[in-house]
Amino acid sequence: MDQHKPILWETGSAYAGHGLGMCEHWQDRDRCLQEEQQWEQITVLAVHYSRNAITSSLARVQEAITVWEPDYRHDENFTLGSDAISDYASSDEYWADVRETLLLTMTTFPLFPKPEKILVTGDRVYDEFMDFLKQTLDDYLGHVPPILSVDAVEVSAKGAAEFMRRGPAPWSD
Repeated sequence: MDQHKPILWETGSAYAGHGLGMCEHWQDRDRCLQEEQQWEQITVLAVHYSRNAITSSLARVQEAITVWEPDYRHDENFTLGSDAISDYASSDEYWADVRETLLLTMTTFPLFPKPEKILVTGDRVYDEFMDFLKQTLDDYLGHVPPILSVDAVEVSAKGAAEFMRRGPAPWSD
């Protein structure tokens, strides 16, 4: 028996972990296709913030399994996690670099659609970072899109587990 091995991006897995972009009636091709036709394609800013890193991605999302997240709209900085704040002369300098990283893809591609949802993952996303993220988005976009941050540490794993639980669609052979 072949094992189901989908290619998963963290953004698509987190989206699925929030119960989005996956058919309720996934074993029934016609019903699943009807559900998918109801979903709009949106732009999502995915942000991961942990002790060791900050990453951001501007992705087009409709179905969780088909997230398009190319490298040129994905930024990773493994020297800018929450533990790095002590490496800076001041916290203002640190947060300025975090702001630049959060906005880098949007400022690099200003004509790309602005995010309609924000997906947040990582073990350091609450409190000071969340307040900073909201202020940064409000300053840049003029508003704060809905932020999905429940279970930020494990939401991507929940989505990936759901993909594996379902396996390939019965009609995909």
